[in-house]
Amino acid sequence: MTAFSRYIAVVSALTLAACASGGSGGAVGPEAGPAAQPTPDPNPPGGVERGSAGDGVYTDAQADRGRDAFRSGCTECHNSREFHDAQFRFKWSRRDLGALYELVATTMPENEPGSLAPQTYADVIAYILRLNELAAGSTELTPDPGRLAAISLAPIG
Repeated sequence: MTAFSRYIAVVSALTLAACASGGSGGAVGPEAGPAAQPTPDPNPPGGVERGSAGDGVYTDAQADRGRDAFRSGCTECHNSREFHDAQFRFKWSRRDLGALYELVATTMPENEPGSLAPQTYADVIAYILRLNELAAGSTELTPDPGRLAAISLAPIG
């Protein structure tokens, strides 16, 4: 088989493979145009969009309420520095806000875990975000587990 014959065989095989995988029998090569890019689903499953804690997911007023709740109920055992030191940032930068909320809401306060209102826990989380110098936004953080799990804590790292 000559080099030209091998070339024709390879081109023919590639053309057949392209037609078979395309399903429409459309053009092959530059005339076919660019492949269609998938568009992001504006309404992902459960109506929850992925986001980042750096996207302004809490308000200043909420962080103020969280600070007040922290001062009145958490300072007996905790210092606010432990929620924005290098160890905290390293540990939580690989997780989502839902995991942080779940931990705080199910284990605090130590003497009565889960005894605060869900919104109070969300307010304390907002305060922790502010401690980590993440900007506030115009919408309050809600205690919705699905929405919280969709918010990455990577920006605190």
